[in-house]
Amino acid sequence: MKQIKFRGINRNGTFEYGSYVTDNPGYHAILRRDPDDSGQILNTPVTPETVGQFIGLQDNNGVDIYEGDITCEGVVIWHDEEACFCVESNDNLQQLHSIKFKIVLGNIHQNPELIK
Repeated sequence: MKQIKFRGINRNGTFEYGSYVTDNPGYHAILRRDPDDSGQILNTPVTPETVGQFIGLQDNNGVDIYEGDITCEGVVIWHDEEACFCVESNDNLQQLHSIKFKIVLGNIHQNPELIK
């Protein structure tokens, strides 16, 4: 079963991983269990433009791949018209079923210089 999880960048500039929640247009947060207290849920505000969903795949190094990741093959995106995750590179669009990911190089939010 595919695990549904998200990530988003918090005010400190680091990614938070967990469930995504937005109660209104001005509030976006990642919910996750507090690693120091298994019963407590942390609600951390994140920048909405940085929120990306786990695509259900890992690279050759076992790293989870999210929307916005930059791989050797291109940038991972959700494509509305195709209704699936795709990789975009130089105006070329490939659906995920046709790709064998090598490695995640970075992401569009923290490493925009990696986009070719």
